[in-house]
Amino acid sequence: MGQSATEGEGESDALQERLARAGQAEAGASTLPSAEAEALWAGVRAATVAARPTWRDRLRELPTGARVTIALGIALTLAAMMVLVVGVREVGPGAATERVVLALSGLTLLAAASFAVSLRGIHRRPLKGWAWAVIGLGLAVPFVLAVMPAAEVGLERGVGFGCLTIGIAAGALVSVPVFLMQRASVPVMARACAAMAGGGLVAFSLLELHCPSRDVTHLVVGHALVGVVLVVAAGVVAPLRR
Repeated sequence: MGQSATEGEGESDALQERLARAGQAEAGASTLPSAEAEALWAGVRAATVAARPTWRDRLRELPTGARVTIALGIALTLAAMMVLVVGVREVGPGAATERVVLALSGLTLLAAASFAVSLRGIHRRPLKGWAWAVIGLGLAVPFVLAVMPAAEVGLERGVGFGCLTIGIAAGALVSVPVFLMQRASVPVMARACAAMAGGGLVAFSLLELHCPSRDVTHLVVGHALVGVVLVVAAGVVAPLRR
């Protein structure tokens, strides 16, 4: 009886020893050589811990409110430059002036909402349908304002391709910085489109300040269409950067 117990203990010890050796061999096989591991860690450290933040990194680290303020500041800077260079169109007295002021105020608030959607923190719950609702509203409002009966008499300025070109350039000057301030490393379609819709609203506001034409065709093609062009461009470019 004692001999059987001794033999059983010997077999158990032998089995444990074999399992220990097998575990050591497996661990050794999956362990990188020290030099290779050090080189790998050095590359990771250089790309993360030791890397100096770029100007874009510093902008992306700002709170959402600060980044939206920067976007609106860029828009106001463009407006001031346009006023200094080309001036402001003449607006009729009374109701016409009030209408322009109300329109520009609403466009500014809607542009801020679009930028806020685009720059919303990636750790927060996605807006999903609400984001597209803001984008759709930002695209629709310029068309509504363009086809509303004019409260003043304007000058004839043709179809509006010149204004469309200027508007696309002005909108891009606002939308691209917003796009660069996004924290997502991979472009998100809704965020990209929201940035471009905001740029289109800014461009429409700038053209409303400058262009004396009140012709519906000109306002639709040359002014309101800017946001649509920018959003379509975002829809084409964003998937290519994934």
